[in-house]
Amino acid sequence: MDKSFSPGRSARLAGFLYLIVILGGAFAEAFVRQRLMVIGDAPATAANLIAGEQLMRLAFAADVIPLLCNLLIAALFYRIFRVVSREAAALTAFFMVAGSAIQAAAMVFHIAPLVVLKGSAAFAAFDEAQLQSLAYLFMRLHAHGYTIALIFFGGFGLSVGYLLLRSSFLPRALGVFMVIAGACYFANSMLHFVAPELSSIVLLLPVLLGEGSLTLWLIFAGLNEAKWRAQAEGQN
Repeated sequence: MDKSFSPGRSARLAGFLYLIVILGGAFAEAFVRQRLMVIGDAPATAANLIAGEQLMRLAFAADVIPLLCNLLIAALFYRIFRVVSREAAALTAFFMVAGSAIQAAAMVFHIAPLVVLKGSAAFAAFDEAQLQSLAYLFMRLHAHGYTIALIFFGGFGLSVGYLLLRSSFLPRALGVFMVIAGACYFANSMLHFVAPELSSIVLLLPVLLGEGSLTLWLIFAGLNEAKWRAQAEGQN
């Protein structure tokens, strides 16, 4: 065991990073993309995007910065939870990194509508309606990519929940909440593709309880270092 590693400080840092992820994601998705996107109406969506160009650019930053935070969270969670199970901690990190990579790739489609609608000479062969349709298509492709990423974040939630349930240094109730959050992420994303009529934002509400409670606990309470070190000794 690395005696220089401070699980308490790492837990609080992970909590602050998680808060950045939650706030950044909520701003970009709920307060920008969902408000500018008009389902089934390409001209209205294009008009909103042109009027809200600066908001879209801010939303890009609000998504990219949390993606970088995700990589740090993956590393911190691995260090914290490897004393419970190295395999499960590694799987948790994999889900976080994979989900972040998919979301990062989808961000191309977030910025693409602005490129199309700015009137570049490269799109001179397209009329206004075609450009509006292209912008709308890119927005929809981003939404699909984002939804695929949430499948992996669902795996992250399930694996973190498992680790919390097996840990002695954090409340097991947090594990229950995170398992529910992960299952909701996974179910909503799968329904989005398999049975779109059953997919609903309501399915994601329990995610707020799971991720919100874990984030606040890590920030304000951290973890029980004595129990963490005892569990670490048990792994050696």
